[in-house]
Amino acid sequence: MIKHHNKHGEEFFGTATVGERGQIVVPIKARKASGLKPGSQVFVFGMGDGMVCIASFTSLKKFASLFSKRLDIIRKVLKTPAH
Repeated sequence: MIKHHNKHGEEFFGTATVGERGQIVVPIKARKASGLKPGSQVFVFGMGDGMVCIASFTSLKKFASLFSKRLDIIRKVLKTPAH
């Protein structure tokens, strides 16, 4: 197996095969690293060019909460011209 890490915690976990019913099995190391357990909810995003992203419900919920709390600051930054 190819092993790749970078400073952002990103890792290549291997491959999966799409089954007859469209299901895939997430590699065990990926499940452990992501905290995914049987019954975990995930979001599945199409990224274009044949790419699909899977994000845990818990992680995305935390991100959305942090993002919404900082929305006023983000709006101000977006209005400020770059130097």
